[in-house]
Amino acid sequence: MIAINIPSKWFTIIQLKYFLIIFLVVLDFRDISSKSKFIILSLAPESAMLPINQRFTCSNSLTVKVLERHSTSPKDLWNQWREKNSHIPTASTLPCYFGCGYSSYNTALLTKSGIALPEKPGKSTNKGLSEIFVDKAKQWGVTNEPFARKIYEDIIAKKMLMNIRPYSVQNGDESTIIEISSGEDKVTTLVTPDMVVEYYKSCLTDEHRKRVVEFKCPFFCVLKNKHIKPILDICLDYVNTHPYGVPSAYIQACTYAIANDADKITLVYYFTDSVDSESLLEYNYARDREFDCLLLNGLLEFTEDLKKTKW
Repeated sequence: MIAINIPSKWFTIIQLKYFLIIFLVVLDFRDISSKSKFIILSLAPESAMLPINQRFTCSNSLTVKVLERHSTSPKDLWNQWREKNSHIPTASTLPCYFGCGYSSYNTALLTKSGIALPEKPGKSTNKGLSEIFVDKAKQWGVTNEPFARKIYEDIIAKKMLMNIRPYSVQNGDESTIIEISSGEDKVTTLVTPDMVVEYYKSCLTDEHRKRVVEFKCPFFCVLKNKHIKPILDICLDYVNTHPYGVPSAYIQACTYAIANDADKITLVYYFTDSVDSESLLEYNYARDREFDCLLLNGLLEFTEDLKKTKW
């Protein structure tokens, strides 16, 4: 294992070949994540939308209350439960409000309100190429996330062993509907974090820390370059394209951090060609109170816009 110090930037790339760690570079973006609004305004400047109201403020403490829990297995019952609560904004739909989600904000509002999207004139009832691509990308993530999770759990175990820190891992086996309040204002959201790591600050204290971990398995960049570049080069290209991370994933993970009272956030990107080559890219952030308020005010306006959207 080789640690490389890159001037003014720290990032982690783990190249795995037949599950062997070739080298490790440590990435920590704490200085970046402490700058409120930086992620959205810098990475999505044309489409970024900021909340008009500032009812959630940094001066008020946040209270998180769990309203309902549901296991993610069996999948059919979990999907039925999610469908029943599909009107509740989720951590994955919140980026749509800020203009950096998987769909436009208007589309997210209509979908959450249970309103069928208008069909484009002349559009076939068969799935288009974009829909087929989205389905394949989702399946790619479902297939490969367990491998990313296993590799990362091994890394955590080694880190904690080196620092002699007891720890526990919650593996995204539960969804929760939570209410976040500050003063008289409150919002509700549904969250399903991929992983929450709880650990002691040291073996000599009872002080706990929590880290939210979100896994992503990029599909398009791997598909596009699969027979052109090795996986490690594709991973390095991704770092150059997204030096501070991807805004939608960051917003999603920040929402999970608020819900779980975690002070650290990790985004893990797993690159593989499903044959014999793997790379793991890790972005680390410190939770920022000012950014929390930005997200919660956005979630508040998202909720109010949903109420105005007719079923």
